[in-house]
Amino acid sequence: MAVGGYDKVRGKVLAVVRHDNLILAVLAVVIGTLVGWAIYGFRTLIGAIQFIGFGDDGDNLATIASALPAWQVIVVPCVGGLLVGLFYKFVMPGGRSLAVPHVIEASALKMGRLSLWPGVAATIGSAMSIGVGASVGRESPAVVLGATLSSWLGQKLNFGRPAMRTLLGCGSAAAVAASFNAPIAGALFAHEVIVGHYALNAFAPVVIASIAATMVSRSIYGDFPAFIIPPFEAIEWIEFPAFALTGVACGLAAVLLMRGVALVRSSGDRLSLPQWIRPGLAGLAVGLIALQFSDVLGVGYEQTDRALRDFYPIATVLMLIGAKLVATSLCLGWGFGGGIFSPSLALGALVGVAVGTAATLVSPDLSSGPAAYAMVGMGSLAAAVLGAPISTTLIIFELTGDYTLTIAVMVGVVIATLVSTQLTGTKSFFLAQLKDAGIDLDGGHDVSGLKGTSVSDFLAPSVAVCAAQAPQDEVRHLLLECNVGEAYVVDEDGMLVGVVAGSDLSESQDPGALAVADLVHKSVSMVIASDTIESAVQAILAAGTTRLPVVRGPDDKFLMGTVAAGDLLRAVNLALRNTESETRG
Repeated sequence: MAVGGYDKVRGKVLAVVRHDNLILAVLAVVIGTLVGWAIYGFRTLIGAIQFIGFGDDGDNLATIASALPAWQVIVVPCVGGLLVGLFYKFVMPGGRSLAVPHVIEASALKMGRLSLWPGVAATIGSAMSIGVGASVGRESPAVVLGATLSSWLGQKLNFGRPAMRTLLGCGSAAAVAASFNAPIAGALFAHEVIVGHYALNAFAPVVIASIAATMVSRSIYGDFPAFIIPPFEAIEWIEFPAFALTGVACGLAAVLLMRGVALVRSSGDRLSLPQWIRPGLAGLAVGLIALQFSDVLGVGYEQTDRALRDFYPIATVLMLIGAKLVATSLCLGWGFGGGIFSPSLALGALVGVAVGTAATLVSPDLSSGPAAYAMVGMGSLAAAVLGAPISTTLIIFELTGDYTLTIAVMVGVVIATLVSTQLTGTKSFFLAQLKDAGIDLDGGHDVSGLKGTSVSDFLAPSVAVCAAQAPQDEVRHLLLECNVGEAYVVDEDGMLVGVVAGSDLSESQDPGALAVADLVHKSVSMVIASDTIESAVQAILAAGTTRLPVVRGPDDKFLMGTVAAGDLLRAVNLALRNTESETRG
């Protein structure tokens, strides 16, 4: 081959190798493999801690605890909770664990950046929490771990915002896929919950990472689903109203769960309980509940399996729903590390069994049995809590492979999501937690991210400012020089007094005879420096102007400058263009 031809081929190869999409695809394999093994380490750590506390590292914690002395069932969660609280106090920044909302925040507002040590420490704290029997899930800490590792790798390689968000999605998808042996659901969960949209250039790397993590998980644990689905009768279309009723019941249960966690958290604040002692008190309460209902301990997979097999009498099902709601609310509200996904599945299965039992009593010949209703309940309640109807539906499909049942799950998911959204005013438990922290992403992860940007980032100098005692003729010259129609009037300390318009000055018979203070309009629209872009744009539109003065605070009227509608709208437009470019790839 001629030298010129060789150079052309070499140039094309280098161009392909340097292509961002190819680099992300290769990194996706690395991330998926790394996260798959990290999840194995996380689960092994949970088992080791559980063995120390309960003498067994198996997944059947409810059965194990039922054979232990009462003091051990109480002491292990209580003392374990105190150790978890102390761990967070001295190790974690802020004294609290990280969860999925922090990953969503990083994706929407922090360019996909997560610090390595807080993410790893949060995972250790969650392993401690689950190992001592806290009623929490392991999927949320798994997502935090996967997202942290992928973010760390992206920061080392100096990737920009779009690529960092994609890598965050890769880590999250890998974590879910490895936890459930569900690669499709893992990929869609990452887009639906973490990334916030289905960007075309992100889809392939996220899918690749999900598949790679699943392969690692299957090489360790085998190709088995997270739950063994018992056989059930063929589903008849006449049952779909009952499945819709299951959705309603699960939507209401989701609201109770989310509000229960929030209520417990706020009660700790009202009682001024130290953060480090709260997990110990929650552990004590959970231990006492477990004396009667050992199924509330741990992630709840054994409870979910029993519900699917119609193991419980209906009276026990109803009591377990209440016990699991209380235990999970206490654990998540008072500072145990862990997630809400597994408890949602367990509660959904129980609610589904309750509705299915009632449906069977009404029409035994037409009912497909409690197991089918348990599956519908699992998907419905989890979707309502997570705000992820597509991925939770697909988890059920990957677990069962039953198309008709998946349609029934879709009916329940849609209704449960509608019920919970209407009653809570937010799309998910994660977004509700972010809203409590002052971050509102209900409108979307991209443009809504501007809600976290303050007006102070867009300040411009005030072009026409005058003292309250300035003569009118001086202000008239100022307005002519600046070519504006009004001036901001301030006192000797720089505090905004009001505005004076050029038309006010022209009405005076003797412009030099009166000071501006005699003509000032004290009722003036203004924005606060800490206001978000969204609220500032709304204030400007309401005032019917193009620019408003910016003051330091609600009770501090020091004039800092002005903000223009055009600058704010350009920021919004830029966010929209960035989103569009990410979506198109």
